[in-house]
Amino acid sequence: MTESSTLRSDPPRLQRSLKLWHLVVYGIIIVQPTAPMGIYGVVRNIAHGHVATTVLIAMLAMLLTDISYGRMARVYPRAGSASSTSLKRLIRAQATWWDGRC
Repeated sequence: MTESSTLRSDPPRLQRSLKLWHLVVYGIIIVQPTAPMGIYGVVRNIAHGHVATTVLIAMLAMLLTDISYGRMARVYPRAGSASSTSLKRLIRAQATWWDGRC
């Protein structure tokens, strides 16, 4: 083998095959087992040992809230957004300041 043939060979590369859905599922698998650990003891005492049921009910409530917010965001894309509200207030404040100067 000569030096020129080893210099021209490409280094091994991995093929990118993961899509967004794969990464979302992987994230859920990694985060889900540890998510309720911080409140486990409190929930266990209040729910009389039914921690899994409590977490499932909370997950269902969050899912319904997410679906509702998604529908609202489609109808009113800029309503409720913290950034759009801040931007409106900033523009209004600047317009008032300029109005007072002129």
